[in-house]
Amino acid sequence: MSGRSANCLLYVRDVNLVMIVSVSGRAYPAGKCEELTTAVAGDALKAMPS
Repeated sequence: MSGRSANCLLYVRDVNLVMIVSVSGRAYPAGKCEELTTAVAGDALKAMPS
């Protein structure tokens, strides 16, 4: 993130998988980007082979 703090940060753990989803910037104000990070994490989990 090159020294910047994330506006939204989501930590996901599923058995042996750990994922960190982070968004920052003016387009993603804090308090309004949780839905995006949750959707990205969900899509990434669905893409993982079972």
